[in-house]
Amino acid sequence: MTTEGTPSLSQYTVGYVGTEPVGEALQTLPIDVCTDEVRLALCAAIAGWRMQPSITLYCASPSRWMDPAIANLVSYILAYPPTVGHLDIKINAIYDPSAPRRHVTQRSVVLSSGGIDSTAALLEALDQGSDVLAHWVDYGHRYAAAELAAVQKITATIGVPLERSRVDLGREIAAGEQRYAHIVPARNVLLAAIAAARTSADHVVVTGLADEAKVPDKSPRFYAEGSRLIGATVSSPFADMNKTDVLVRWRRRWADVLHPAITVTCYEASGRCGRCRACAKRAVAFAAAGWGDDPGFRTDPFTDPAGIIADDWLPRWHTFGPSRRADLLLAFRYAHDRLPARVAEFAEKAWRAEAAVLEQRVRSLEPQT
Repeated sequence: MTTEGTPSLSQYTVGYVGTEPVGEALQTLPIDVCTDEVRLALCAAIAGWRMQPSITLYCASPSRWMDPAIANLVSYILAYPPTVGHLDIKINAIYDPSAPRRHVTQRSVVLSSGGIDSTAALLEALDQGSDVLAHWVDYGHRYAAAELAAVQKITATIGVPLERSRVDLGREIAAGEQRYAHIVPARNVLLAAIAAARTSADHVVVTGLADEAKVPDKSPRFYAEGSRLIGATVSSPFADMNKTDVLVRWRRRWADVLHPAITVTCYEASGRCGRCRACAKRAVAFAAAGWGDDPGFRTDPFTDPAGIIADDWLPRWHTFGPSRRADLLLAFRYAHDRLPARVAEFAEKAWRAEAAVLEQRVRSLEPQT
């Protein structure tokens, strides 16, 4: 395929998922950002949404993407959530002379969402003296405006350059929301590929936590092999921590730089709704880590307005690891007077039954001298 003059994304298709062309979603990206890596990542994300096992990729380097190990890695990433099923991806790569090649410089870029984890990753990178910048992507998600406002405030406060990109997956999200809820298949692969291409970074920080390792594009395998898809090394500074651990590190090292209440973690457009699962996890981590309440919640998550604690977490209590159980119990102790009666009764029994686990966790969270 060839194009005349300076091509635009409306002039060509970057690939096919099944028999449907892909490319329109990238129309707001500069043409030189639409590298092989970004094209494949977009096709993978849309294949996940549409449950299509076949990708045809127009690219600059077909031999690279015909490696069966690449298709295997994409299939692994698209096997989440497990209730949706597994896609055995086939990739047919076709040479496209108009496809831009990625340029690489020695710098790090942090995928920034305005949340606790990615903001802590920026602070960690600054501590290490890295040449670092933040990158935020609007991919058509409902809470994009709240994220962007937080990212802009955070990066301005700590003096980190911010790059922004947009890729419109709104149609796919709307069509697949019943199946996936807030999950976007291969989201981190796509966002990391865009960030690497946009900034020419040779290292991308995709912040995943220990209790998120079941998510394929926050897993040890992704951090080990993700460079094959993205063209840059991929890592998380907190892969062996949970959100409480991250907030404890924040309290020890960055409390005088930035308060974590500046961040936002919410699945609703309003931000800090207090009713969604993300807000509930945030409230627990704040309390367990010694930060108290996040003052920005519109509804107190500890009143359990959506039944997340009573109807989801408590029935699955035995499946949680010791640290998560202890963090919940520390948070329940902090907010005991606000808990629904059923949750408060459970907490009182669990404090006695899990005293040893709770004591060990408290010691691990104590300030270091």
